[in-house]
Amino acid sequence: MNTEIEPLQNKLIQLLSSWSSGKLTAGGVHGEAEQLLDSYDWKEVSRSDPRSLVNEVLVQLDVLNQQLIMEDDIPAILMFLRAPAGTEAEAWLNWERYWNGIDLDDRRKQLKGNPHYAA
Repeated sequence: MNTEIEPLQNKLIQLLSSWSSGKLTAGGVHGEAEQLLDSYDWKEVSRSDPRSLVNEVLVQLDVLNQQLIMEDDIPAILMFLRAPAGTEAEAWLNWERYWNGIDLDDRRKQLKGNPHYAA
């Protein structure tokens, strides 16, 4: 991983671990991601750049309530975030396959009544 982006990658991994262990709720993750995004020196990079993976996860966590991202997604997010350098194209392909495979109608039903989500 690019040493420039490694601290942010580690923060995101910790954030996801805290969510997975129940230390944070989806709302807490969303708030933390929002703060990280506000303090992050955003750079547009191509998908072949390892930083693109970290950028994508940060942006998605910032809108997790709109994207209907939930705890069930944490393993896929971590796999994407931890993709070894040089495998970015494969990581992006797997990422898109994962999200395209989500049944959004089912997800909306699961999240219905949860005030944090726009379900």
